[in-house]
Amino acid sequence: MENGSSFFTTRTLNRAAMLIAMSVVLKAFLSIEGGFFRFTLFSIPLILLGILLGPYIGIIAGFIVDWIYVLISPFAFTFNLMTLSTIAWALIPALFFFKKRDLSLVQISAVVVVTSLIAFSLNTYQLYIWAGSGALANVPLRLGIMMLTWGIQIPVVHVIYQRVIVHEFKLIKIR
Repeated sequence: MENGSSFFTTRTLNRAAMLIAMSVVLKAFLSIEGGFFRFTLFSIPLILLGILLGPYIGIIAGFIVDWIYVLISPFAFTFNLMTLSTIAWALIPALFFFKKRDLSLVQISAVVVVTSLIAFSLNTYQLYIWAGSGALANVPLRLGIMMLTWGIQIPVVHVIYQRVIVHEFKLIKIR
């Protein structure tokens, strides 16, 4: 931050808390889960958090989202590679987009696809560790769900970026 101000201001903590809460609600309560798959949009607030607040807060937020999910979900039970995939949803967009303006739909699409492929790979490997080769039987279903979520994630992130975050950057002049 500028002029020796604190990195964790009240404004930053407030924004992070709101986006973390949205992500937890989407992950824990507004998702469709099966044995080896989940359809959820919890990544959208994490992507926006990474773009708006940067990689350090993104790492912390991703960990907090997964930690709260472990506490309240009957399906989650410990920290593992799935924790890293949750962290990746905030970290990777932050590494590419923090301190940048005028992001195009193509740029947002590329980062969402790359991030989802990394998260998918981490989650698949963790499921393989737990269930062996039986977890690989659901890979086609999980790939289809991942591609379906792209059709929702990419436009939502782009619209929120264009209509909210760009104007926020102009108002507070943090970039």
